[in-house]
Amino acid sequence: MNLKIGLYTFYINTANMNSNLSEEYLYYTKQGEKLKMVYKLADFLNNPQTKQILEEEWMEKFRKEIEEPLTKIIENEKKEQENKGTLLFRKDRGGQFTGEVMNELFYHIKPKYDLEIFYNNPDLAKNLDN
Repeated sequence: MNLKIGLYTFYINTANMNSNLSEEYLYYTKQGEKLKMVYKLADFLNNPQTKQILEEEWMEKFRKEIEEPLTKIIENEKKEQENKGTLLFRKDRGGQFTGEVMNELFYHIKPKYDLEIFYNNPDLAKNLDN
């Protein structure tokens, strides 16, 4: 069975799942709690591997929650203005305006990193102990 969390897909061996489930759950719970107690956001951001995961998750969240809805709003406004005969978006045939807006927003919105991916999957942060 595959489990998708954010951008990452994990393979779960279901053959021995019942016998090992409680042991694995306990292990992951303990490891996740350890990460919560020992490490802060700065620790995750100072580690190249965990930083990359956090940045990829933030980019995906930005795309889904901000870029896609805002792009639809801009496209609808462009169509509405075109139907009204205005020249507001006349020179923006390739979507350059939308790209510029998204670029500015991305670099001016403070990322909200979600550390739960590490707490729920401590193996992703195993290199923090090195």
